[in-house]
Amino acid sequence: MHVALAAVTLAAALGAAPDAGSDGKQIKLASPGLTAVNLKKDRAEFFANHFAQEMNNRGIRVITAQEVNAVLGLARTQQLM
Repeated sequence: MHVALAAVTLAAALGAAPDAGSDGKQIKLASPGLTAVNLKKDRAEFFANHFAQEMNNRGIRVITAQEVNAVLGLARTQQLM
């Protein structure tokens, strides 16, 4: 439950953030995943994805580990070709 509490706390803190930074650009965060204690991996991934979606809904772009892996996979495929 520490994972969920940390995500909720961060979400509440960032929830008051404006849709854009002071320079007018969108705020972007990288979320490589959450480390969970006493929580199954699939549940931790669910919470991480839910957190990213909620931040995206509030105008803060969150790049998840799955998105990074997809881009890396595409780059590897292009190199092999």
